Amino acid sequence: MEARIIIKNTLVGKLWKRLARRKNYSGVEVIESVNELPKNLGARIFLVSRGGILRWAIMACPCKCGDSINANLMESHSPCWQVKWRGNKISIKPSLWVSEDKCGSHFWIKSNHVYWVDN
Repeated sequence: MEARIIIKNTLVGKLWKRLARRKNYSGVEVIESVNELPKNLGARIFLVSRGGILRWAIMACPCKCGDSINANLMESHSPCWQVKWRGNKISIKPSLWVSEDKCGSHFWIKSNHVYWVDN
């Protein structure tokens, strides 16, 4: 009986995590320094741009674990992500991932929509 409860709680926990995670980012905001980031990133993606060059894409993890994700946009550093940005819509490639020792999120962003990679 005890084993069934543990399994049930694990399955319920995984289902709840899937239902609670973000499905879209609301928009894009360009800033010149990470010092300009608000404490609560919310559903926005922040692009750090210095001298007209995009340096970082920073966002709250869409699983809502509370961590932020910093994606390097500078080709001179590795790994490097690419963004397509028009108005308030952004796409980021390749996929973004968080290590398993944290939340383990793995997803794509296309036109602000989060596409989850479920293992």
